[in-house]
Amino acid sequence: MEKGNRQLEPSGRVRTFWQHPRKTWIRSACLQVHLWSGISIGILATLVGVSGSAIVYKDSLDRVITPGLFATLPGTARLTVDQLLDRVREAHPDSAISYLLVQHGPNDSHPAPWVFYFSPSRSKPAELTLAYFDPSTGKELGTIGESSGWMNWLADLHFNLLGGQKGRTINGIGALFLFLLCMTGLVLWWPGRSRLRNGFKIQWHARWPRLNWDLHSVVGFWSSIPLAIEALTGAYYCFFVPMATALVFLLGGNVHRWQEMSVPPRSTVVPLRRPVAMEPLVQEALRRHPDCSLRGLALPVSPTDPVSVQLDPPHAEDRGAYAQVVFDTYSGKVISDIDSRQQSLAIRLVLFIRPLHFGTFAGNWSRIAWILAGFMPGFLFFTGFILWWRRVPARLLHQKKAQTFAS
Repeated sequence: MEKGNRQLEPSGRVRTFWQHPRKTWIRSACLQVHLWSGISIGILATLVGVSGSAIVYKDSLDRVITPGLFATLPGTARLTVDQLLDRVREAHPDSAISYLLVQHGPNDSHPAPWVFYFSPSRSKPAELTLAYFDPSTGKELGTIGESSGWMNWLADLHFNLLGGQKGRTINGIGALFLFLLCMTGLVLWWPGRSRLRNGFKIQWHARWPRLNWDLHSVVGFWSSIPLAIEALTGAYYCFFVPMATALVFLLGGNVHRWQEMSVPPRSTVVPLRRPVAMEPLVQEALRRHPDCSLRGLALPVSPTDPVSVQLDPPHAEDRGAYAQVVFDTYSGKVISDIDSRQQSLAIRLVLFIRPLHFGTFAGNWSRIAWILAGFMPGFLFFTGFILWWRRVPARLLHQKKAQTFAS
């Protein structure tokens, strides 16, 4: 009989938590984890959340804040990629072009500038330089550092905490703690089955301590899932290689195929031979994927680097889809041709992390929701700090005053 009672203990604990969560040890343990995790990363999560909200519409805000960089000539056919590269090299003879970003304007008659990324140089070893050129005229519209300007500064704060790779690592650890906060917060929110309705109520006319508790609890519940998604996907970008590989493996995908997609193969080095022209490669990639638009070119920096032509399928921002055709730099031969829409479900799910993190998966609705979610860590840190202050430091101060008065 005693053995049978022991076997029933786990279900009894679950039943107790279901009905009276405050009587269980798991709630007490989650309270401690939640408390110290919140104190540890509260300010960090606030900064990352607010800066993330600010850059949701970064591309649109860039056009407003720096209109000169987008002052292209409308209604003119673009130059070839090779002609533009010649213009850029003439203007910046000492800079090596590593990437060409093809932006898209509001309509076909008003092109957006093409952005050329220069590899870090000896004079600026830690920063990329971005040069904006009119694709129709080849005119340079301006040059900025990767972290120059308000929007780029906020983006660097959000991704790297203004600290490069070390800052990104700290950011990733903070994101994992934020996920832990969300999970323990859900456990602490659970009021019990009989009091479930109370978990969704805010007593607006109550005294401010009770109102603060209700706001922290109810707002925390509704924002826990969006924040958990943001936290996990944020950690994914901070620890991209191990987490992406692990996710593909856990979802049953082909890890080798994922690695092939992530790292293009090398070119065959042919001594004393010039690289092939870029425009025919772009046209060949568009011919292979006629429903796609040009997104960018990863240009060779070292002799063994290939040329990668990157394309956007329809609704690429919503689904995280892309196409990429990789060419040998010297022969123009196709080395690989990848369309993410034709990959396994596991790989497509991993690629969906991008729109999930940046809030582009449902157009403006998801963007607005993600902007609001970005302010939630700061709000919850503020209300949670008040709860902690009243329960711990304020009581200790009150006891100390009472002892002083008694003596």
